[in-house]
Amino acid sequence: MPKINFYLKSEQTNKKGQCPVFAQIVLKGKKIRKQIGIVKKSDWNKSKQLLTLPKDNHPDYKQYATFNKGIGQLKTAMIELENKVRDERRKITENDLRLLINLETPKERIERDFFEAFDEFLTVQKATMAANTVKGYKTVRNFLEKQFQTGTGFQLRFYELDTLFADHLMEYCFQTKGIDNDYFVKIVNVLNKFLKWAEDRNYHKGEIPKVLKGIREKEIDVIFLSLEELMILNNYPFNSDRLAHARDMFCFAAFTGFRHCDAHSLLPEHIQNEIIHKNQNKTQRETKIPLNKHAKAILEKYKDKPYALKQISNQKANDYIKECLKEIVSDEHFKEVQAFKRKVIIRKVSGRKVTERAIELYNAITFHMARKTFITNSLMLGANLQVLQEMGAPKRPKHLAKYVKITDAFKNKVMEDTWDKV
Repeated sequence: MPKINFYLKSEQTNKKGQCPVFAQIVLKGKKIRKQIGIVKKSDWNKSKQLLTLPKDNHPDYKQYATFNKGIGQLKTAMIELENKVRDERRKITENDLRLLINLETPKERIERDFFEAFDEFLTVQKATMAANTVKGYKTVRNFLEKQFQTGTGFQLRFYELDTLFADHLMEYCFQTKGIDNDYFVKIVNVLNKFLKWAEDRNYHKGEIPKVLKGIREKEIDVIFLSLEELMILNNYPFNSDRLAHARDMFCFAAFTGFRHCDAHSLLPEHIQNEIIHKNQNKTQRETKIPLNKHAKAILEKYKDKPYALKQISNQKANDYIKECLKEIVSDEHFKEVQAFKRKVIIRKVSGRKVTERAIELYNAITFHMARKTFITNSLMLGANLQVLQEMGAPKRPKHLAKYVKITDAFKNKVMEDTWDKV
């Protein structure tokens, strides 16, 4: 078991002859320390690790006695911690010691159930966060409890969120489940946000292990419909109302840059003088998007409905849009069936393992491709980048880089097909 020690740092003596006193615990070679006071060098007893008390009538007696009492309380707390972890049949963690060394009262934090606190966190977030964001937080919470905790036997407690926890989490996510880095980063971000919230409420002290923050999202893959493919989908005569509604929702997003949540919640009242005035659900940024003729034609189909478009959940929209393309591909009488058979590369990064596979576009399509389709085709058609950003396109350079790369390749192809042939 690690022991707590107290020492004087004499090389930092001030003009009054006072030196800082530190409490220190060494755990697996790592020193955890904190300054607990400043005392006169001549009053420190190195062997006893205490102040030498003056006579009881000395004006500094009470102050010195209080200082020694604090050291005694830390020693007692260390013994109690050793007994506690022995009873719990576990090892002392770094977070245990940080709680102790920082002179915090660990009882409230240690006894606060991790998942009960997480449920409280979710309830609080509902007041300020979009419903889909809270839903995503809840999915992470359930993953940690019902999959990670159950699958590994590692009990999640506030005082055990150390590097050992990080090792277990990464091993389970990458080796057992093969989780994509993008989703792992989301898990870490949600967990980090929750822990900061918990610290503000005195449930927890300490940061998420740094090793978890070292995992990066993979470079964004931009898969989109070409302008020709988009118009084929937009004009195809589906017999099924279900598929026609899903197609309209997807194409409207591809003509405006809307995310699914924004298309799903669009009301007729959001449209004024053929311009959509709406706060984005995800970012709460106000956007003003002029309607082009294709978007207006779609809205005209639903003009007498409560919502501007048929409401379809995100999961069903993903399923239905795949069905749409598969129906077009299987239509032997439709000459453009080859359009959606082109193969695209789907890349997955799980830890350090990278896998790539080529699949047909009609199997790869998701609703999120509508937004990518809008941004990419707008740039190819010469739209101003700043204007696109004001309409909701990504503002961060790293998120835009992939789109710019694609449009640069398109421009090169145009040059080859025109001037290079002269």
